[in-house]
Amino acid sequence: MRAFRFLLGLAAFAAGSLEAQQSSRTEPVTGLRDNSTGYHALVGARVVTAPGQVLTNATIVVRNGLITAVGAGMAAPAGARVWDLKGLTVYPGFVDASADLGGDAPPQGGDVGPTHWNPQVRAWFSTTSNLKDDSTRRTALRSLGFGTALAVPRQGIFRGTASVVSLGDAGVRERVLRPDLAQSIGFQRSFALGGMYPNSAMGTVALMKQTLMDAEWYIRAWGAYETSGRSLLPPETSEALSALAKAVKGTQPVLFETTSEEEYLRAYKLAQDYKLTPWFRGSGQEYRLIDVLKGRTQPLVLPLNFPDAPNVSSPEAATNVSLADLRHWYLAPTNPAQLAAAGVSFAITADGLSSLTQFLPNLRSAVARGLAPDKALAALTTVPATWLGIEKTHGTIAAGKVANFVISEGDLFTEESSVRDVWVQGRQYGITRPPQIDPRGTWTITSDDAGTFKTATLRLDGPLNRIRGTVEMAGRRPVPLTSVRVIAETGRLEATFAGEPLGQEGALLLAGSVRDTTFFGWLSLPNGTDAQYRGTRTEAFAGPARGTVAVKVPKIDLPFIRPSMEFGRAAAPAQPAVLLVRNATVWTQGSQGRLENADLLVQAGKVVRVGQKLAAPAGAVIVDATGKHVTPGLIDPHTHEGVSAVNESGFAIVPEVQMGDVVTHNNIWFYRQLAG
Repeated sequence: MRAFRFLLGLAAFAAGSLEAQQSSRTEPVTGLRDNSTGYHALVGARVVTAPGQVLTNATIVVRNGLITAVGAGMAAPAGARVWDLKGLTVYPGFVDASADLGGDAPPQGGDVGPTHWNPQVRAWFSTTSNLKDDSTRRTALRSLGFGTALAVPRQGIFRGTASVVSLGDAGVRERVLRPDLAQSIGFQRSFALGGMYPNSAMGTVALMKQTLMDAEWYIRAWGAYETSGRSLLPPETSEALSALAKAVKGTQPVLFETTSEEEYLRAYKLAQDYKLTPWFRGSGQEYRLIDVLKGRTQPLVLPLNFPDAPNVSSPEAATNVSLADLRHWYLAPTNPAQLAAAGVSFAITADGLSSLTQFLPNLRSAVARGLAPDKALAALTTVPATWLGIEKTHGTIAAGKVANFVISEGDLFTEESSVRDVWVQGRQYGITRPPQIDPRGTWTITSDDAGTFKTATLRLDGPLNRIRGTVEMAGRRPVPLTSVRVIAETGRLEATFAGEPLGQEGALLLAGSVRDTTFFGWLSLPNGTDAQYRGTRTEAFAGPARGTVAVKVPKIDLPFIRPSMEFGRAAAPAQPAVLLVRNATVWTQGSQGRLENADLLVQAGKVVRVGQKLAAPAGAVIVDATGKHVTPGLIDPHTHEGVSAVNESGFAIVPEVQMGDVVTHNNIWFYRQLAG
């Protein structure tokens, strides 16, 4: 009877497992149904369960996409597929709080239906209803460790709603975790959508203001229509204005994409004026606003878009590099660390990079430049998971949570390591294969073919995923290898270097097969000929398996200045309590006319007396202006300086635009005007 009950319970457990796997699917299964239980045990790994919490020799048990147990020294349960992760590190799956997954391209001929009169207003667009994300982008994000993302539309100014999605390869109905979570707004128009207005920054802000006011009107107009018993003609129908209803009521977040510190300030002011609930996708320039950001709690998502080093290879090239560019090159990698030190909470996104391959190196650079690894991990896991409302299922490794993991060969934040595998909802995605050969060490290579070398020394070192080295011909200086590639599947090594030591113009390719301590293959010359060679490993590699991240940047104490450019200041100029200007020709521009040999007394920044032989109060700063003139400050009645836009020409008549929306402190002409 006991055995019968056990069998019944086992059958019920198996049925329950299958039911849990299939219960959320409404689509009929075509062909063979997947009856696997998805039962796994990841054993022997170093497991970072949450920022600052680490288990050694740990086991993670996964069933049907969920974590059922995690602990140190646990044995794998019977029936589970065992994954030996000895020597590897497991992190919680990363969460990208601002991802461009594609799929929001406008249809040919433009949008149709009762959308909006301006094609740049697409607030009605839903990443849930239109989830046709680009599988290549999804795979690329997953290869970096991301298992979940906020899919954000990028077309237009009012871009539509962003949805939280899984980055696995399941069907779209199974990948949406939180539909239409936030509205997305950007300051850059999309030319693919057409339309002439707006074509300036101030026109863009004006359109944002008008659209938000129209959305508020739309709610009231339709409310009045319904209250009247529909006895009147209905207001216009606008899917865009209707879609903004929750945003203007403050119940749906609005994610502003900003590309500069000025755009952040404009977005924040818009949110304050229209009582929005703002989130911000940052620009990487937030270190310029540290004093402004302190104490603010609105979600801030940081890109790691660090600039390349400016070209200062010659005096001529260096003169073309501005102080602003130099400061940004040096300070941009410190942006996350500065915000963390100021107590500003932030998440990190892979968005904003010209190539996603820059993400992990830039992340390590940010850590090397002061960001604590635990803060970096939190910015990729617990912080965005909380903001996106999925913290109960994502962000940490714990029983009951979704089985999203990043598995690396070493510390992803401080070592030149690579992502080995990424798990999304209990499914393993292989990212990089472990190398089958380790060619590092010192090799003596010989060749009998004419025109090459008799003997050469090849030295290979560095981490396996970034091998570097030199080749040295007998009697010549070592030549650095320009690239080294290990092909794990075939046990091959390919290295390129300059052909100068052999009197060749162009690059040489050294390719061959590595077998334990032997190396044989050919050397391809720029003239098209190949020379055979054979090598023997004479010294084994004695360095670490992975290299630590080294950032070769000198330590410079750069003061905080505003603006972060030429003529920037750490503080406003000190104002003397009392200033006395003596013996000047004073142009009063008033009833006193022009006064010769006159004095001007200023207290707390205001003129209090103009006359002759004025007594100097105690502590006054005295300026001898003999032979000089003093006039009121000059006023330019029509200027285009000091703004990030000049004219809006999208319409013939644009009284709605305001220059005050686009005044910027980062315009050198303010300072040139002061000089005049």
